[in-house]
Amino acid sequence: WLLRGIVGSQNLELALAGALAELFTCLLILGLLSWQEPNRLSCFGLDLRGLTRHLGWGLITALAVWPMATYLLLPVSLWTVKFLSRWLWNLTYTPQPHILLREMTEAATAANLWLVIILAVVIAPLTEEILFRGLLQGALARIFRSCWTAIVVSAAIFSISHLTGRQTVPAG
Repeated sequence: WLLRGIVGSQNLELALAGALAELFTCLLILGLLSWQEPNRLSCFGLDLRGLTRHLGWGLITALAVWPMATYLLLPVSLWTVKFLSRWLWNLTYTPQPHILLREMTEAATAANLWLVIILAVVIAPLTEEILFRGLLQGALARIFRSCWTAIVVSAAIFSISHLTGRQTVPAG
């Protein structure tokens, strides 16, 4: 209700409100964790020492992986989902564009474009990394006493959290 009428698109306003709530929640959690002991944030990889080196390697890795993910993994993933939908449930899977991508094409203004870019490229990855890789994966590693088990379980929870009703019930 705070953002109603600001952007002009109800979907973008809801996405912005959700992303800001996630971001403020993550910042609150990090603030509470570092309140008594600021060094505690280094276990999340939040350490300013070597930040430029880490950002550089992250950029190089992203640029190296991007072509493989786009031209190999994406088509294989789509084929796998279509195959399993047909084989397990005898349904035809029809991929649907993400709601923010539809908003960009239907209500294409410069403000909406920048808002979607900020939501999808900055806020969402930042909050997801803090929540899933920082908090959840760290807690699971302590529970299972195995880094690899924690990685697999947190990746599964991350994947499941990104399914929507439209993606989990293929149109047939």
